[in-house]
Amino acid sequence: MKIRRPDTKNTLLAQIKSNSMWPTLQKNDMVLLVLAPLDDIRIGDVIGFTSAKHIPLAHRVAHMSKNTVQTIADASRRYDDHISDTAIIGKVIMKKQGNKWQSYPRYHWGRYIHYLIARTSSMIVKHPGALLYRMVRKLLLFISLFF
Repeated sequence: MKIRRPDTKNTLLAQIKSNSMWPTLQKNDMVLLVLAPLDDIRIGDVIGFTSAKHIPLAHRVAHMSKNTVQTIADASRRYDDHISDTAIIGKVIMKKQGNKWQSYPRYHWGRYIHYLIARTSSMIVKHPGALLYRMVRKLLLFISLFF
């Protein structure tokens, strides 16, 4: 993710550099992040953060604790390491695919489906390599394309 700061103080503009968040975010999409404290972030939100290797990433929040979050890429089955609140850059609020900006997620149902995607791994199946986990997650990702 390549980051630059637009005119306003509380927002960041970033370009997605990989397909790790496919189908939600694709390579070369632009995202608008708003600076957000940990209290404003919920499970299912897509956040921008700096990894332990100092690489800026945008992944979905899957688990939360008092001072840390754990994320997962939509196209991955592995969780990222726990992220401290100081490593969080912001929360994705809009995305631009092609020439069209869309609020993210566009509808309440879209946010709910993304919430289900994030919770699938922790509530339905304990082992991320399980067949049921993969089937349910792919089904929810497919449904999310329509929201």
